Amino acid sequence: PDAIHTFSHHIHNASSSFERHNASSTSQQVASYKIDEALILNLHITHHAGTTMCAEMKKWGPTPDKACNGGDNWNRTIYGHPRNRPWTYNVTAKQVDLLRQRYHMIAWEFGPVKPGRPLGGVNWEFP
Repeated sequence: PDAIHTFSHHIHNASSSFERHNASSTSQQVASYKIDEALILNLHITHHAGTTMCAEMKKWGPTPDKACNGGDNWNRTIYGHPRNRPWTYNVTAKQVDLLRQRYHMIAWEFGPVKPGRPLGGVNWEFP
């Protein structure tokens, strides 16, 4: 029983630490968004409400034209080809800074188009 209690206590401490880190990370991201320094990214599978989400987000600020994934107002020379996603960990900050100058939200839609690299490679905690 003592070993189980000790093991359980370690799991609880690790979980609490993760929750505190995750909450502070989320708070920092929300604060950054409010001062135009963060980007909302809607990551979704084709035909799972991405267009609906995009239509709503267009009411709140600029987004890429085509379901928030690209379109006529997406400069491929500056922002890259929409199919070249996800970006890598070391370019997350650069991409967010660049995209936030024009958009408040973008989308990555996967389904028939598979991700070009693992999604785990993105710096998801970038503020």
